[in-house]
Amino acid sequence: ELDPATLYPTHITRSSTLLRQAIELARRGSFVDIDTTESNLADCLDAYDDGGGPFDHLTVSTDAGGDSPGNLVAQLASAATGGRPLEQLLPLVTANTARVLHLGNKGRLSPGCDGDVVVLDRASLQPIHVVAHGKILLTDGRVIDRPNFLRDSDREVTLSGEKA
Repeated sequence: ELDPATLYPTHITRSSTLLRQAIELARRGSFVDIDTTESNLADCLDAYDDGGGPFDHLTVSTDAGGDSPGNLVAQLASAATGGRPLEQLLPLVTANTARVLHLGNKGRLSPGCDGDVVVLDRASLQPIHVVAHGKILLTDGRVIDRPNFLRDSDREVTLSGEKA
């Protein structure tokens, strides 16, 4: 029999049957993922919770081609406004994600870990300050430290989705 921990299904809320199957897999040790493409994360989390899904084996992500990180943040903020505690929501995009991707130094603040910290606006969950690998990258919502690939470049890089 295949070890459920070797599977990582996503798009688990596309149907109620798929959600029930994903919850069963999560109960057996698999991580499962809800994407934010449909913009109904709060409802999806309710359905997962109602089905007895273990939140310590759930992640939330964007669908890279059709969704944006901004939508992910907005969906998390909406779920929080709707009553989901941040203590339940934040691990879905931090500690749980690090665990499923086997990133042992990420997702938590502990001795020996990278110590990446993101300070969020409580209402919008937009990042206010970011520290990664001991470097301040964002402060008061302003980028302080540019990515390495731009340090010795005269390029101006602006990325916007077609819906922006």
